[in-house]
Amino acid sequence: IYPTLCELAGLPIPEQPLAENEAPADPASGRALKGSSLIPMMNNPSVSLRTGALTLFSRGGAMGYSYRTERYRYIEWVDTGDNAIVARELYDYETDPLETVNLAGETGFDALMYQFSKSMRKELDDRLFHPSHSGLVFTPGGIRLAQRAVEMLGLQEQTRREVSDAHGGRRHLRVVATSLFAEYAAPGLIEAFSTRADDLEVELVVDSSDRFDELLLSHTADVVIGPLPQKTTTDGLTATEFLRYGVVGVCTPEVAAGDLARAQWHLGPSAVEPAGVSKTIVERMRVDENNQRIYTSHAAALAQARDGNGLALVPKFVADRSTANGELVLVDDRRCAATGTWTARSWRGDRASSAARELMRFVTTPRAIQAMLAGSGSRIGRFKPRVHITLWS
Repeated sequence: IYPTLCELAGLPIPEQPLAENEAPADPASGRALKGSSLIPMMNNPSVSLRTGALTLFSRGGAMGYSYRTERYRYIEWVDTGDNAIVARELYDYETDPLETVNLAGETGFDALMYQFSKSMRKELDDRLFHPSHSGLVFTPGGIRLAQRAVEMLGLQEQTRREVSDAHGGRRHLRVVATSLFAEYAAPGLIEAFSTRADDLEVELVVDSSDRFDELLLSHTADVVIGPLPQKTTTDGLTATEFLRYGVVGVCTPEVAAGDLARAQWHLGPSAVEPAGVSKTIVERMRVDENNQRIYTSHAAALAQARDGNGLALVPKFVADRSTANGELVLVDDRRCAATGTWTARSWRGDRASSAARELMRFVTTPRAIQAMLAGSGSRIGRFKPRVHITLWS
């Protein structure tokens, strides 16, 4: 509207003002005012000021940018983790209105796709990404836009779920946790927490901590629990540290008397957790990959150690129970022990569901800590785990 009013009043079009904290631009480059005058359309309704329509949508861990013209639809899929373009799609509505043939991989369309990619940035009046030797990468503005788009789609799904739950008189809480916490501490926490409310169902999903921001942003998770990521780019989150724990090695007395670095190390899935304590111990002990065996659960790894086949890494409060009868012993090596802190994270304030806010307060209570360390199970009516299939090559 502003450029239109300037033209109607016969005033010169000013330069675009600087945004907050924005450095002054190079005077030689100029700063064209954002937006376009609508005078051409007022004089001739058949005139179009835009060549296409831009839409954004999320699928899995990628953000889709779609540019639709009268004839074509062009899509770029951008990985929200490393900001690289992972796929492109191009459809010709004149010959393929049902989008059955992707022309992006065909020859002769590179110039057209480049023009559409350039037009997307122009439509948004911002350089969302720029070329690099490895492809296109997001600018800070592009990252922020992708985050907001994913969050809006997640809020849509959350609203639909909450309305459905309210109609049925139930509340649903989705907790995502790292494997070590999920196996040893989550059942007791869920049981102690869910018994406080008869209308609450808790779903537990195991995932890596490096995906926690993505899961919260898309509202796939209400609360995430695990080690605090070293780097986070998501605004509006709150974090609560609630339990400091230790991980130690256990084995039979016969294995403990030998060379631990050359023994078989039976490891749970936490050994591949990027911010996990188990990974730190394995690296510190310089265990050869040929001596590492990873299982789908820590209990399976512990069973191998109990059979005298090597050693396993478990939380200290689990090791205390496992060594009580003398069948297993603690590994007497300071390098084979490390500590970590479990942290719960969720959205701040009203952006989190009521159940999520309640859990964030509950995890720090003595009742919650005792339940996690005791390792009690959860009643099947309250705990709804997802089913996972893991293939190990």
